Amino acid sequence: MKIILGRSLLNWIVIYFLLLYVTQAYQAGDLVTLNMNRIWTYNNVVGPIFSFYNKLPLCSSNKDLFSLSLSQILRGDELIDIPIYFLQNQTDQTICTRYIAYDDVIRLKSAISDRVIFEMIIDDMAVAKPLGIQDPNNNHSILINGYDIKLGYKGNSIVSIDMSTKKIHTLDLDEILGSPNINPIPLNMYYSIQWIDVSMNSEYNNNLDYNKIQKTMSISNVRWLGIFNSMILVILILTMLILIFMQVLKSDFSRYFPIGDDDMNISLDDDPIEMKGWKLLHGDIFRPPKYRMVLSSCIGSGIQILVVILVVGITKNLSLLSYNRKYSPTFKTFVYLYSICSFISGYVSSFIYSSMEGKKWKLNMILTTLIYPIPLFTTYWMINIITLQEISFIFAILKTFIFSTVFISFPLCLIGASFGKNKAQKSFKFPCKTNRLPRQIPKQKWWNSSKFHILVSGVIPFSAIYIELHYIFTAFWHYTPFHYYNTSLLYISIVLLLAVGTISSLISLYMHLNLENYKWWWFSYFSGASPCLYFLFLCLYYYLDYANKIFGSVQFHLFILSSLMTTFTLALCTASITFISSYLFIYNIYKRIKSD
Repeated sequence: MKIILGRSLLNWIVIYFLLLYVTQAYQAGDLVTLNMNRIWTYNNVVGPIFSFYNKLPLCSSNKDLFSLSLSQILRGDELIDIPIYFLQNQTDQTICTRYIAYDDVIRLKSAISDRVIFEMIIDDMAVAKPLGIQDPNNNHSILINGYDIKLGYKGNSIVSIDMSTKKIHTLDLDEILGSPNINPIPLNMYYSIQWIDVSMNSEYNNNLDYNKIQKTMSISNVRWLGIFNSMILVILILTMLILIFMQVLKSDFSRYFPIGDDDMNISLDDDPIEMKGWKLLHGDIFRPPKYRMVLSSCIGSGIQILVVILVVGITKNLSLLSYNRKYSPTFKTFVYLYSICSFISGYVSSFIYSSMEGKKWKLNMILTTLIYPIPLFTTYWMINIITLQEISFIFAILKTFIFSTVFISFPLCLIGASFGKNKAQKSFKFPCKTNRLPRQIPKQKWWNSSKFHILVSGVIPFSAIYIELHYIFTAFWHYTPFHYYNTSLLYISIVLLLAVGTISSLISLYMHLNLENYKWWWFSYFSGASPCLYFLFLCLYYYLDYANKIFGSVQFHLFILSSLMTTFTLALCTASITFISSYLFIYNIYKRIKSD
């Protein structure tokens, strides 16, 4: 039965990756859909994303919400379909015609003054352009109502998109406002399509990427230098800490348990020297903690998220995605891959829960499945309500959430939980027996308290990623096309965070045990999550520092909700890694000694 379930899971994963990496190929004359999408304000660092059409007197959406893909629904897309045909050039085609009155012109002029930007999407590649410009000669507001769209193709795939405009496709709004005619006037939206073979036209490639390269070259060099300096500093600190830590552990073992051929069989009851510190805790160190179900569920969910991030990062940075998908957003991949990886969260959570003598493994499995998706989708619903999105968006998300949870996450998590429970019950045993009565924990000064150690343990890991956080905030909250953001640096920062966080947590744990405090379960978990507390403080500082650029109640709530959800996600990931490292560390140091 286990073999059948395992093969079924493997088949699902193989099918997933085959569907993920299949190249979108077209034949000459095939229908290709170009989408006009959302707008946002450049001046406001945090701008609520909303429809291109309903908030301004422009074209109306012609796409039903429930025909959108999962990623489009979750991003809040509301698309206008523009039909074009592969390898067929088009000139001055009309998207729509609207009649605008005096008040509509005022709204458009205000939008241009606010530096509103809109988005176009084709084959998961996006390009953003301003809705209009300010004429530097007379400061008039010029509405751009037509774009020349250049689509680069290679073979049968679309690989790039770029847009420009012509003077004949502009409209001077101030002239309209100054005219005596108060009747509505027609506003035509145009587009032209030009197909360019990028494999035969290197000049187009150079022109397309020149400004992007010039814009990001100096920033990338500075970022690489900053990351390199951080890596060198962190490696030096970690090396010193590890050497000191290993020397202390070696000294402990050699002092209390003299090295010999049978040192692995020495009993704690044979104490050659009076015991103190962590050695005294052998009878309580594996005592189950309070709220063990919540703890194990958080750990399983954190490992699940980390696996998804790892897979997405490897496939993106090693270019396993097809050529035309190099700019594709990874959110869709994240959603489906997260559901499939429920098997991993179920296994890890159930194994840890069962090792802590938990009996309600099915309830633990349910909690593991829901402990992250519910806060995530609740946050997204709140953001949609705050930004006054249609109620149909919320129901569409709820429908998708229920479907993926019931038909994908729950079954896979149940299979993983069954494997994890059986593994823990049949072939896992703690090296030390637990006493019936818990020992008393000595009172400590405030600088030796668990809370203080938890706070301190997060300082060094946070400092390892502090430099990169500035660029992440810029890419996320400012108008910066995210596919220009070098995700390699992001994943290097994540690795640094996890590595430094693990070492810091282990050192804090060792100090914690030497204070004769056996309650290490939640301590090790919160030690790993403590860098995320500083991350949240940095988010608040960022908001206060950019208070003149983040204005409005909607922007404030959007920023806070997004920061809280990001902090929660990071905390699950970092805390899970540090907990498992602490779990293995304690298991191995007590395994080296034998207690009757």
